Amino acid sequence: MKILTNTYKAGYRYVLSLGIAMLVTACATQQGSGFRPSEEEFSSNWIDIKLGSLMAIRGEKPELFLQIANKKSQAVWVKVRFEVPKPSQSCVITQKVVPDQIFEYSCAQESVIADTPYPIYFEIFLDEGLTNLVEKTKTKMQFREKDLDAFMKWLIPPVLPATFKNITYTEKFGVFNAFFGAFKKTGILVVRKNNIKYTQGNTVINIPTSLIRSVNMREIKPRDIWVVIEYQVSGKNKIIGFQGSALIGSTDIEKLYSALSYAHENSMQ
Repeated sequence: MKILTNTYKAGYRYVLSLGIAMLVTACATQQGSGFRPSEEEFSSNWIDIKLGSLMAIRGEKPELFLQIANKKSQAVWVKVRFEVPKPSQSCVITQKVVPDQIFEYSCAQESVIADTPYPIYFEIFLDEGLTNLVEKTKTKMQFREKDLDAFMKWLIPPVLPATFKNITYTEKFGVFNAFFGAFKKTGILVVRKNNIKYTQGNTVINIPTSLIRSVNMREIKPRDIWVVIEYQVSGKNKIIGFQGSALIGSTDIEKLYSALSYAHENSMQ
C-alpha cells in the first residue's frame, strides 16, 4: 500500500512527511509530503509501521521518528537501526513490542539532508536476549528539498508579540466566506504568548492562549487559506479564522500561522 499525504502539525510538534519508501515489499505510511514511491517495498509478518516522519519541537533537534505496532498475539523484541550521514550519529534502539500498543522509535539529527536516503533496518526477535531471530527487513526515509526547507524554517521560533495589519476574520465558514472572506473589513491582530487580540473598529476580540485547543491552516478553496483557531469559553467550543486582506497589503499566511501556533505551544508547556 502506498499513500501520499500532506505535511501536518501535531500538537506543538511539526511532523514532516515521510519519505518512507519501503524497501522489500511495503506499506508506505502516513502524514506528510515528500514520500518517494519505490519499486522495492517494506514487508513484515510481525510488525506494522503506523507512522514514519521527521519530527521536532521548536528549538530542539529534529528526529527521525517511527511508530511501530505488533501484528501478532505474542510479544517480540524489535531492534531498529537508523543509518544516517555525518555529522549526525546513527542510532540503534531495541524495545519489547507487545500486541495492541504503539511503540515509538526516534533518532535525533544534527542536520537533515534533502533528497538523501536514510536507511532503516529491523531485526525481530522472540526473546529478550536477542538470540531467536525470526525476521529481518528494511525501509528508508527520504525528504524533498522544498518540504525540508519549510520544516527547518518552522523550527525557528517567531518573535512575540507579533502584529499583523490588514487582517480579516470570520467565525463562520461557508460559501460566503469561501469567496468573499478576504474582501471583508480589516483590522489588526496582535499575537502575544498569553493572549491574542483582534481589533476592527469597535469590534475587539480577546482570546487567552490558555483557552486555545488547536491552530490549523484550512484551505476553503484553492489558494484561499485561513488560519483557524478552535478554543473554548465557559465549556463551549468556538472557532475563528484569520487571513490577510486581498485588497490591502500582503500577509504571509505561514508567518501568521507560525505566530499563532507558537503562542498556542507556549500555553501548553
